[in-house]
Amino acid sequence: MKKPFLIYPVLYIFLFVIFTFAGFSQSQEKEKFNIKSQACLENVQFPVKIDTIIIDKNWRTRDPIILKELTFTAGDTVSEEMILKSISRVWNMKNFVDVDYCLKKDENDRNVLWFTAKDAFTVVPILSVQGSLQEYNIGLGVEDHNLFGRNIRLRISGNIGSLQKSFGFELGIPRQLLYRNMTLKTGFWAGGQKNYIIKDKEKQSGIAYDSKNAFLSIGNPNNEDDHYTFSPDLHISYLNHVTDSTFLDEGVLSMGDYTINKLGVSFSENIGTISYIRHQKDGFAAGISLGTGIGVDQNTKSYLNWGASAQYYKLLNKWVQLSVIFRYNGTTTDYPSLYYYLGASSVRGILTGEIAGKNVYVLNFGVSLTYLNRTWAAIEQSFYVNAGNGSMMFNDLFHSRPIMSIGTGFRFMIPMVPWAVIKFDFTYSGKGNNWFFLDM
Repeated sequence: MKKPFLIYPVLYIFLFVIFTFAGFSQSQEKEKFNIKSQACLENVQFPVKIDTIIIDKNWRTRDPIILKELTFTAGDTVSEEMILKSISRVWNMKNFVDVDYCLKKDENDRNVLWFTAKDAFTVVPILSVQGSLQEYNIGLGVEDHNLFGRNIRLRISGNIGSLQKSFGFELGIPRQLLYRNMTLKTGFWAGGQKNYIIKDKEKQSGIAYDSKNAFLSIGNPNNEDDHYTFSPDLHISYLNHVTDSTFLDEGVLSMGDYTINKLGVSFSENIGTISYIRHQKDGFAAGISLGTGIGVDQNTKSYLNWGASAQYYKLLNKWVQLSVIFRYNGTTTDYPSLYYYLGASSVRGILTGEIAGKNVYVLNFGVSLTYLNRTWAAIEQSFYVNAGNGSMMFNDLFHSRPIMSIGTGFRFMIPMVPWAVIKFDFTYSGKGNNWFFLDM
C-alpha cells in the first residue's frame, strides 16, 4: 500500500484563517428599530401578525440562510406552532449553540419577531484520536460546517491508524442554496486499507489494498421537515481497489489478489424526523437503500447491495434520553475488500472484523443522562447494550448467536465549540474484550 500524502499543516492554518474571517465579511449592521421595551411581550394571543423579523446574534451565519428555514415571512400571521417548528428547523442545521425568539413592539406598535440564533464555532483544525487497547486512528485536517456563513460543509483531512492510511476531502452544498430542497455532496478519498476476519480474537484471514473513491450525492431531505414526500436520494461513485497482500500481518491468509474498477449507483429513502438540540436528540427516522456496483472493465464483476436502518430517540426531559438504533447491510459481491467489517465504533468492546461478512447488523439500546447542559459546558453519561453479527449467507445471520456488549460512556463537551468533545467508553463483551475506547 502506498503511503497517502498528508496535507501540509501550513494549508490547514491558511484555510482555517480564510474560512473563519470569511464569516465576518457579511455586514454586522442590523436594521435600526426603536423598540419600546427590551422585554418580551407577555400573554401573547396567537395567531399574531409579524410585521418585522430581526435576526440577532448570528455572528457568522448570513441572515438569508436562517430566514429560509423559517416557515413564514414578515407580514404573515403566524401561530405559536409555526414559530416552534421554525426554531426546530434552525436547530437541525447543527451550527448553533442557542436558538430562541422574542416578540416585541416598535415605536409604531408593530409586532417585531426578535429571532436569536447564536452561532457555535464551526471552523476548526482537526485533531481527532480514536483508540482502544489494540486499535487506533488519528485524524488531522480542517473542517467547516458553515463555510462563508452559508451552511456549506467542507472537510479536508488525512487519517493514519492501525488499519488504514487515507486522505481526501468532502464538500456539501445545503438546501438553502439550491433548488427545491435539493442538497449536493461530493468528495474524493485515497489511501490504503486492510481488514481481517476475526474469530475468537484470532485473525483468520485478511485483505489489504490501495483505494481511490470519488462520489457525488444528490439529496432531497423532505423528511427533515416533519412531513413525508417521496424523494429518494441518488448516490454515484467511482471506486478502484488494488490488493497487496504483503501488507497483511505475517502468517495471516490472504483472501484474494485482484484489481477492481466499478461505478456505483444507489438510491436511498428516509422517513421520519429527528430533532437536535445541541447534543440531544428526539424523534424517529427509518431508511432503506438499494444499489449496484457496475464493473467498468471486463475483469470486474457487478453486484448488488442493500440496507435498512431505524433510529428512535425519546427525550423524556432535559436530562434523560432513551435510544434504540438498528442497522443492516447486505451485498452479493465476491470481493473481500467490499465486505462489511464492523468494529468498536459499531459495537463497543470488539475488534474490527469480529463482525464481518456479506451481511451484517447492529442493534443498540441506550439511556443517556445529561448532568450539565450549558453553552460552555455539557456532561453526559450513557449506559448501553449492543448486539451485532455478520455472515456470508443471510440465512445464517440471525440463526447464530450475536456478539454482545454492555457498557457506560462519559462525554465531555463544549457546545459553543461543538468539535471540542472527549468521550471515554468502558465496555464488557466477554473474555479478552477490548474494554476501553477513547474518542477525542
